Amino acid sequence: YEFYAGSDGKKQAKLAIEKMIAETESVITDEMYKRAEKLGLSMNEILTMASIIQMESGQNGSEMANVAGVFYNRLNNPNNFATLGSSPTCYYGSFYANDDDRYDTYKVKGLPPGPLCSPGELAIKAALYPTENTPYFYFVTDKNGKFYYHKTAAEQNTTINRLQQEGNWIYEYFK
Repeated sequence: YEFYAGSDGKKQAKLAIEKMIAETESVITDEMYKRAEKLGLSMNEILTMASIIQMESGQNGSEMANVAGVFYNRLNNPNNFATLGSSPTCYYGSFYANDDDRYDTYKVKGLPPGPLCSPGELAIKAALYPTENTPYFYFVTDKNGKFYYHKTAAEQNTTINRLQQEGNWIYEYFK
């Protein structure tokens, strides 16, 4: 987005928000609304999911549909997954004095109340068209951006331990 410096911070913030909304609206098509409806989700929920997919995948568009498939598997299995459990959401809002953790997907059930970033078109499409029938419920990436998918927490933890031992682990959100 292009913005211009100005002395009126509130006016500039309003212009920034209006620009982001206009850009998002230019990407969303009638077909996307229909697909969201078919999935039983509002466009706000799709954009929220897309924002989480974007944060988890970064610029790796080839993995976004797989990441989406994992998150939809978790959402559709509330008996096994009380929460979505996306690591990047842990810090969203945490620097605000009155943060109530409603965006932390380790603490809230289902999706947060709104997007956590401005997702790109690939992330939005992944939220609308996730990898179907994927058997995976977990994923982790190494420091080179390679994704590893797992069916069980035990498999996930084995991969994490191996990556840590190899020095190929990025970081841990929970220390």
